[in-house]
Amino acid sequence: MWSGMAMPIKKKKMDEAEFWWLLGIIYTLTRTTSKRRDLWSLQDGIFPAPRFGSRYGISRQRFEVLLRYLRFCPPEEFESTQDRWAPVRRLVDGFNKRRAESFYPSWSICVDESISAWRGKDGNYCSDGMPHVTKIKRKPKGVGAELKDAACSQTQVIIALEIQEGKEEMATKKYMQEWKKAGTAQVLRLTEPWHGSGRVINADSAFASVTTAEACIKYGLHFTGLVKTATTKFPMKYFNDLEYNEPGDHHVLTATINGHSYIACGWIDSTRKHFISTHNTTLEGNTHDQRHWHEVEDF
Repeated sequence: MWSGMAMPIKKKKMDEAEFWWLLGIIYTLTRTTSKRRDLWSLQDGIFPAPRFGSRYGISRQRFEVLLRYLRFCPPEEFESTQDRWAPVRRLVDGFNKRRAESFYPSWSICVDESISAWRGKDGNYCSDGMPHVTKIKRKPKGVGAELKDAACSQTQVIIALEIQEGKEEMATKKYMQEWKKAGTAQVLRLTEPWHGSGRVINADSAFASVTTAEACIKYGLHFTGLVKTATTKFPMKYFNDLEYNEPGDHHVLTATINGHSYIACGWIDSTRKHFISTHNTTLEGNTHDQRHWHEVEDF
């Protein structure tokens, strides 16, 4: 990996130990609201500790140089290939392989999306950066590399990642020809190491549909998801015509498709919500006290 460093003349080349130190400092920055310069501050504090970065053998100047010139592959390889995602994809594939080999997720897996903010080279946006940049206004940092990910619902450990490479590229991915729905194909790819395990996959409306539920059943999984726009085979009109008297009211329909039971549920809280599920029952459950967050002034 470090062969990709396009270091300027007279600058010391990065070795393996320094690479891991660099990653350690970057990880530290993700776990704190501190600015970069704070990690090399001499001011006393609980975290970060004084001279935190220097204690790992990297000066502030050296850190900035390494961060500026670090690449995922040699520059000539990056420029010579039309598949500009290939170097990063290898890194993501390695992460997924390692997670599948070393982590045993619980009975429930959550599929969702994340975004890794892109600020360009040296903190400035530029045209020759990532091959595909996603813009999502509702995200706190809405410009960057969009990721679809799967996480263990019990431990919240991310167990699989997939970079979104653009509409045309994603249309060629595995399971797309079979199911014709991007959300369905993404669920199957992200959970592939656990096919046949009977685990329950939970997802929001970006992935949820009757088609996704059918696909999960075919590959030995269960599915529960929030249906909004992907309403094919889902009795949305029936639920929309129903009356709800108070929060918590719900209506349930069941169907059998190829010998498997499917549950469609309409429920109201502040708004109407609709779910598709292939597991559990329609019996009354325990009352859930919803947690509400609010800001309070200091005492």
